[in-house]
Amino acid sequence: MERSFVYVEALKDLRQNIVRAVSRMRKTADTSGMAEALFQMYVQPIIQHYEPIVSSLAEHYGCRLLRARKCVGKAPFTDVTELLNPPIPTGRAFASEDVPILYASTSMQTCLSETDPKIGDMINVVGLKYSDIRNRSFWFVGQLASFYKSSEPSHYIADRNDLHLTAYFPEVARHSFLYQDALLNEIFSSFSAPEDGYALNRLLLSAIRDKLSPGTQLDGVVFLSTKDSPGVNFAVFGEAIQELDVGQLNLIQVVDIDEYGFVAYKLLRNGSIRDGKITWQDV
Repeated sequence: MERSFVYVEALKDLRQNIVRAVSRMRKTADTSGMAEALFQMYVQPIIQHYEPIVSSLAEHYGCRLLRARKCVGKAPFTDVTELLNPPIPTGRAFASEDVPILYASTSMQTCLSETDPKIGDMINVVGLKYSDIRNRSFWFVGQLASFYKSSEPSHYIADRNDLHLTAYFPEVARHSFLYQDALLNEIFSSFSAPEDGYALNRLLLSAIRDKLSPGTQLDGVVFLSTKDSPGVNFAVFGEAIQELDVGQLNLIQVVDIDEYGFVAYKLLRNGSIRDGKITWQDV
């Protein structure tokens, strides 16, 4: 099937317009309607020609994800629900107040970096097995551009066919699709900000859902970490969260953060769960 595309020069112009518009939003006290106007003018033309990579999950590293949460008052949490999704949805993948979101990462370093750690912080880390949600549908944003830079597909994407579809395209078309994917990842990971309630991403997620085949439910987003490159983050939506199996529970303390962002820590306690309550034992 032939795909239409936007020339890279036009995409570059759209990106510059987005950068300027985002800058104006962050300097304006009243941002009412600004994100919607920005999206309609500069992001919608990108989405119009974008075909999202939506795939089930591959088995990798024991099908494990990690979620970290800083302790409050240096005391570990005692209820496992406090370590999972917050009662009020928020963050980059927030699209609806009715749909809970759980954020997790694919490595210890990435999940710790996502908490903006400081030396001395006490952090709880929970391991989550995603085996039971492997057949659900996830949008892999930024994966096409990452694949063509490294020739290494994500270990978490099961259907890799879409990564190869542009291999025989003319160079001008291939460059367009790669730039498009990288730009949407930049919007998702950087341009949309907590100051505007991640409004751009809410609009972006709604547009991506509209691009999916009828009956396809989007169960999460897999995106590149900006705080711990080349780490990968997951946002798991709704009922899929209930199908994640809680595994390891750790209490750690950050002891050093070096110039390259590596977080050194010591393990203080391991946890066990009974009826949703956590019991901690010193190591």
